[in-house]
Amino acid sequence: MRGKNIQMFIIGISILVVGIIFAIIGNSIATSDSTVLRNQEVDNLLFENASLEYENNISTYTVDVTNKQDNIYNLKYINIKIKDEENNEYTLIGYIGDYLNSNETRKITASIDKDITDITSITYSIVK
Repeated sequence: MRGKNIQMFIIGISILVVGIIFAIIGNSIATSDSTVLRNQEVDNLLFENASLEYENNISTYTVDVTNKQDNIYNLKYINIKIKDEENNEYTLIGYIGDYLNSNETRKITASIDKDITDITSITYSIVK
């Protein structure tokens, strides 16, 4: 139970921080490269409507995740591996809760304090 409470606390703080960042920030730079931000399906999870914005020295990656299975999908988190033009690799952690119901969609928002708008690839791995 304690681990679950800690996880919920981290999720809550992450959402709060991202909300504050969006409320404070003015202009943004966004990546619109559809070949990199394309829809992907990994282990019956569909990743779509991805976007990447860079504002005030923070890159924020957002993507919708849908469970394409006929039953509940259990998971811990999703690793979002991003590679840039210089072949640097960054891993963002996406939390969407402990499970997704069949055909349920949730949004992942993950941030890093680097400009990663020059990404060349994005891959996802599910940690169950």
